[in-house]
Amino acid sequence: MSFAKKSPVCLMAGILCFAGLARAETLVSFSFGGYLAEVDPSLAGVFEVGDPFFGSLTYDLEAEDQLPANQSYGIYHNMVAFSCVINGTHYASATVGHVNLPVGNVMDWLVDGGFSGDVAAGMTPQFVNIPLFENQSNPVLTTDAMPAEPFPSMLAFGSAEFRIRYGPTWNENEVRGWITQDDSPVAVRATSWSKIKAQY
Repeated sequence: MSFAKKSPVCLMAGILCFAGLARAETLVSFSFGGYLAEVDPSLAGVFEVGDPFFGSLTYDLEAEDQLPANQSYGIYHNMVAFSCVINGTHYASATVGHVNLPVGNVMDWLVDGGFSGDVAAGMTPQFVNIPLFENQSNPVLTTDAMPAEPFPSMLAFGSAEFRIRYGPTWNENEVRGWITQDDSPVAVRATSWSKIKAQY
């Protein structure tokens, strides 16, 4: 009985496939949605208070804590993908980001590189901040380790915000909103927009 000799190309493809599957098991994603509460005057006319937003973020559990000796504060350069859409018209995505994780304080996501997206008032997306503020009397995270899947409910935190900045630089022209739900629907219905805007 004879066996066909496997080619190096097939073997390498199998190894890469296995590596990809192994890494996929370490990725955690969460989605969120809410409405805008503040709009910088430079972006008025493009966005308005009450506009809905939806987004998602994926991070890698294999990323190491940059402060391993500090058991109460973690920093992880672990974000691998981010995307969001505001009012169903303006999309943004990014590939570089990290999280600061002081225990019992604020799980602070900073998305700061690899941006692409729609132009707003002649400006492009430059920076995203998603701070999840802990309820001091009942914190969601009690260690500085990154939570595995499923990600904790954002509504379990004291409050959660979404901030995105547009411009030629990262530190100006911000719109900000409250995160009010955990997951992002595939399609945004106009009725949902009207319900959100009716609150104002």
